[in-house]
Amino acid sequence: MVAVVDANKGINLAVERALEAIDWKSLVRGGVSTCFKVNLTHDLLLPGAIVCPAVTAAAFRHMKPHVGDVTLVETSQVVTDADKAYRTSGYQKIFESLGVPWHNMTHHEWTAREIDNETLFIPEIVTSQQVINLCVMKTHFRSTISGALKNFWGFLETGREKFHYDLPRKIAQVHSLIPCRLHIMDAVVGMEGNGPKSGKPKEVGLILASRDPVALDTIAAHLMGFDPSGIEHIQECARWGIGVGDR
Repeated sequence: MVAVVDANKGINLAVERALEAIDWKSLVRGGVSTCFKVNLTHDLLLPGAIVCPAVTAAAFRHMKPHVGDVTLVETSQVVTDADKAYRTSGYQKIFESLGVPWHNMTHHEWTAREIDNETLFIPEIVTSQQVINLCVMKTHFRSTISGALKNFWGFLETGREKFHYDLPRKIAQVHSLIPCRLHIMDAVVGMEGNGPKSGKPKEVGLILASRDPVALDTIAAHLMGFDPSGIEHIQECARWGIGVGDR
């Protein structure tokens, strides 16, 4: 199931309705330390390039009474310092006031995992905490769209640009290595054009949520005017059975 909720009456209400529509408490373990993996991959204030901090804050406030301690996580990229993005985007001001710690995974421990006769490194923190995925609806020059599936790219080791030649399979692999029971998509303002950073903001006015990232990105692709059957990483993840339990 994918919840698609109108956000025009307010972000807090839309996030709450989207979560309740998918019975989120049946998906997320109570009283357990939790990572909120946000898409925070641009350090300029451009709506649609990152998950709006108000959307993440709304999810936190609604979920906090059920889950345990929450940590906000993201990794740096070659051209974007996640710590700078955290400061300039408004996340730091909001989440320090909420008492939520920030964790740039780039600077912490990584652990080796074997998959398909390969060794990949994933952040140590995700081996001990449950993961909530907060993504944004936007276009992407390499993968057509960036949504719930592509947001897990940030869980691959530093220097992950070396995997661009194998992007669909690597996205499927990292989703197989890191369980995630809940995906929330910020589509209040998305991005179109030369995304994920150089496109134009696009008002959409929606919040989406699902247990199933393939189903969520399939709906998002349709809403963006794309045929998901032609988006390689969506189809690769479907072949791997990612999120199949909810389809």
